[in-house]
Amino acid sequence: MSNNIITTINEKQYQINKTTGEATELMTVTLPIGSKWQTPKQQAAVKQWKEYQEAKKLKQQYISTVKSRLGNFYFILTDNVFLDVSPQTATRLIMLCTYLNYSNQFMRTNKTPMAKSDIQTILKLSKTAVNKFWNEVRDKYIIDRNNGLYINNNANIFRNKIPKNNQYLQYQKIYINTVRALYKVTHPRKHKQLGYIFKLLPYINLEYNIFCTDAFEQ
Repeated sequence: MSNNIITTINEKQYQINKTTGEATELMTVTLPIGSKWQTPKQQAAVKQWKEYQEAKKLKQQYISTVKSRLGNFYFILTDNVFLDVSPQTATRLIMLCTYLNYSNQFMRTNKTPMAKSDIQTILKLSKTAVNKFWNEVRDKYIIDRNNGLYINNNANIFRNKIPKNNQYLQYQKIYINTVRALYKVTHPRKHKQLGYIFKLLPYINLEYNIFCTDAFEQ
């Protein structure tokens, strides 16, 4: 049974909601043959759909612009400030992770897996520096398997999509081209200073772009 009644007041028709008492004036509209009529709810739905499509288009344009300028990226858990490694090792690990593929395996090229012996060439370090680096990251961050090197799942560093069980955690995007360009112009003796900057990244406020003890403070 309808919850509305139709009544005429001062020669105008109104629809009255019997529960709320809300009155809506009724209008008679003559439409040309073949015209489509939309209810207010349908109009609101169409408007919402158009706004969604526009937002989707803008997001795609943003992603395309970012990729063209900064390249691809990988994720690091925001809470990961590499407290368990030296600053210079943090810098070198962040650089090495730019060679991760979508299976979280380190790749020397798109088709060639990286071996431990490749690290010295890629990071452009002395043999002594590479040994110190390896001793800090071995098993903790990088696992050496028979078919190559992999990032440890517990390191919360990965190239693929954020796992569903971690989707409510905060991650940072580390842009590959940017890291490589920065690493290239930084002398190995300055890796320590660069490492301090990387360790500070989790403290950048996402809204105001300033350093905060609580980066999520509004």
